[in-house]
Amino acid sequence: MRYFMHDPESSPEFFETEAEALAAAAAAIAMRREIGDEWPDDVDEICVGVVTHIAHQVNRVDRPADLDDDGYAPDGEYWDSHADYTCEYVMQALPVPETIVAP
Repeated sequence: MRYFMHDPESSPEFFETEAEALAAAAAAIAMRREIGDEWPDDVDEICVGVVTHIAHQVNRVDRPADLDDDGYAPDGEYWDSHADYTCEYVMQALPVPETIVAP
């Protein structure tokens, strides 16, 4: 999902193509027009954009098989009974889609 459409009336929506995101934005604008005789104040907050980064898992450590009865690993690390692994997340850049031309 490389494109998004933000409508202040709902959660962001994600799309594979720019055309799909633009169509969703057009539909959101048309919906606002049907509400009444005047444009709502937030119609100019509807926007389409490109997703440039996503959260990426790093430093994953799987739950050790040799925990003691209290949930401790041999190295002294405590593992909660619901944790299958530990990790961190960082933002990872995505390649620029071919349809986007830098200015």
